[in-house]
Amino acid sequence: MRGYPLSESLQSVTLIPAWIEPCRKLNGFPVADNTSWGTIVATTGEQPIIGRTFFGRARSTILFWVGLIGSIASILSFIISPFTSGDWRFVFIGVSSTIYIVSLMLICAYVIWDRGNLLAQQAIREASLTSERDLALRKAKYAAVFRQLHSIYHKLRDVLVKLQKNPPKPGDVFDWDFCRAILDIFTEIFRGLKGVQCSVCIKGFHANQEDLKTLCRDSISEVHRGASDGVRPCRVSGNKDFQVVVQGERTYFFCNDLVQAESKGEYFNDNPNWRDRYRSSIVWPIRCRDLASGKHELFGFLCVDSMATGIFDEDPDVQLGACVADMVYTYFNRIDAVNREQLDHGKA
Repeated sequence: MRGYPLSESLQSVTLIPAWIEPCRKLNGFPVADNTSWGTIVATTGEQPIIGRTFFGRARSTILFWVGLIGSIASILSFIISPFTSGDWRFVFIGVSSTIYIVSLMLICAYVIWDRGNLLAQQAIREASLTSERDLALRKAKYAAVFRQLHSIYHKLRDVLVKLQKNPPKPGDVFDWDFCRAILDIFTEIFRGLKGVQCSVCIKGFHANQEDLKTLCRDSISEVHRGASDGVRPCRVSGNKDFQVVVQGERTYFFCNDLVQAESKGEYFNDNPNWRDRYRSSIVWPIRCRDLASGKHELFGFLCVDSMATGIFDEDPDVQLGACVADMVYTYFNRIDAVNREQLDHGKA
């Protein structure tokens, strides 16, 4: 059973079956979260609210009717007492007064009990609305993600068909427009999910398995960071992001607070200006395992970063990025094959 955040006065609530009528639990007794009995657990400040079964409803009904009948009986006793004589008059007055006081107490107990019932019903209604809004928002976000992923697949399909039907000229294989388009879509996915601006790039190896260069960026980060990409080399051994993957420590790099990780000795980056550009990042390898040798063919890395901290969710975000990294690998593998075919054709 799941709790939903409500207002400050209604901190959390767990939904129950419709046949159970909720009520307030008095005197601070422990609240049982028993799903088999359909118990509600709703906290309003320090007072817990629990589910009420048939016996709870019966008790509330008895309180109301006994109090009401007692009040009527006490009023009748007051009316009758003047027409009695002797000691009976005092008996009628004493009995009617006692019944009246007890009746008032029962009615007050019913009011308090029923107020708890109303609070619990309000909590359930508010939780239901919150749950429906959250569900609608999640559906909208996931629908957008799937549409955008389909758009990436669509572009990948088109560019692969283009490579097959219209082989490019030597040295003109890499399609910058395709890479920029899928990175822009990937950026939109994370901006929609996180509500903050994220930067995305593809880094590839340059001449060896140590030096990396930025092959392509999304349109926004290209404006702000593109000019500095080729100023100094990016080395695998100088960046924790890439080193953990290349050395086989992990299949990806994930960190929600790079500054904190650096202070603990868990992160390093040989770029002295990295703190001005990002504070959290995820890095995926663009690679595929060779079934015969068991070794990976590593083309480069897909990277996403942001100046915000604590925004990434490791399990879903890593899997999402891995899908896109695999798509990028499919493209890189194809253009690598085209380059080899052109080289072989030139030698022939």
